[in-house]
This record gives sequence, structure tokens and C-alpha cells, in this order.
Amino acid sequence: MREAYAAAEFSRAAAIYDERLPVAGQLPGDIVLMRARIALRRDPAGAIDLVLRERVQIEQPADRFAAALLLGEAYARQREYGAADAHFERARFLADRRSLAQAALLGAARGRRYIQELRIGDAWRCYESTLVDQSAEGRIASESLKGEIHQAESRYGEHAESVMRVLSLIGSSAGAHLAEWYRAVTDLAQLACELPAPAAATAVADALAERPVWSEDYAVQRFQALQALAWCKALGGDSLGAFRYLREAAALAET
Repeated sequence: MREAYAAAEFSRAAAIYDERLPVAGQLPGDIVLMRARIALRRDPAGAIDLVLRERVQIEQPADRFAAALLLGEAYARQREYGAADAHFERARFLADRRSLAQAALLGAARGRRYIQELRIGDAWRCYESTLVDQSAEGRIASESLKGEIHQAESRYGEHAESVMRVLSLIGSSAGAHLAEWYRAVTDLAQLACELPAPAAATAVADALAERPVWSEDYAVQRFQALQALAWCKALGGDSLGAFRYLREAAALAET
């Protein structure tokens, strides 16, 4: 399951978990959290139920912090902000004071919660708290949040710059940040149409060439990126390029 999760093959990872559960009885806390994060993508209530049901298995301090953070995010997505804030406070209490990464993750999660309420000033303060962690993971988290704030402010140029920086930070290998890479490429393709921005369109074209095969869980996003890039080419007068990307998108039309 860990391998499938790292490859952003979330449907396969979820199936592995669901198959193992009746046999294994109890699975490690980090595996439970992986399954809950998969559910969080489309079913926040299911993620909450899973974490609360299996909380006995979540014993390690880092996993308990992650569980509280996940519950905060899930309640925020359901717009139950009181419950979300309570779990974010619990995550702050459980956080290792020496861990800059945990501080950045908490700041990013809280920032996204404030964006939902359009409390942009609070979101910017959360962004500032993410800057304590200058590791690759921390910088990706902070730049992603910055882009989302610009999106809420309808500042498309600044949003595109942040997304391009996220792609640069992740790099072509993507590694553990593959899901973030997929989202960044799709977002940048849409932004390239809005601006229009030749640099953004070029970055998307290069990214698609570097990774032509995407996880099935992101087939819709790949279709959207190809469709947007085709439109960018059409706007620039490159009908041949537009046809090329439309043909690739057509191969995914069933999605």
C-alpha cells in the first residue's frame, strides 16, 4: 500500500487496505492515516469516521499529530469550523516543538481552512508561520498555500508564479510529492488560459513531456491540462500544436 500511495495510485492503495483489513485485523497507524487521507480527497465524513474508529491503533506521537491535523482538515472541508479549530489546537498541542516541518504543515492546513471563510488576513498570517521550515517539504507547503491565497484574491499572475515555483521545488522526479505535481500542472494549465501566459504554457508542455503517463486517479486532471494547453496553442495561433494536444486529450475523452 505504501508503494501505491507514494505513486499517487490512490484507488489501488485503498483497495489494498480494504482487502487487508479483514485478514490483518489491525494495521499500523500510518497505514490507517494513508487510507484516511485517500478518503479525505472526496469523502471528508468517511475520513473522520475512519480515524475515530481506528484511533486506538494510532499510537506514535507523529501519527497522533497527523491524525489531529487530518481531522481538522476534514471538519474544515465540511465547514464545521468549530470542530476544525478544536482539532487544529489539539494538533498544536501534540506537535513536536522541535519539528519545523510539523509547524509548517499545521500552518498550511489552518491557512486553507481560513481561505474557505475568505479570512484572507488570517490565511496570510498562517502562510508566514509556514516559512519556519526551509526543507523541500516545508517550502512546497508554504508556496502551495501562497498560491491558494492568491487564487482566493483572484490574482492570477501571482498564483501562476507560485504554482511554477511549486513545480520547480518538486522537480521532474516528483517522488513523494507526485500528487502535488499533478495538481500543480493542471492548475498551471488552467491559469495559462486565463492570463494568457506563454511561460506558464511552456512549463506545462515541458511537464507533460517529462511525465506522459499519469496515475489513473488523475486521468481527469490530465485531460483538463491537455485541453487547456490546446486552447493556449490555439490562442497563440499555433493550430498544429493545438491539434496535437487535442488529439492527446481525445484519447482520454471517456474520462
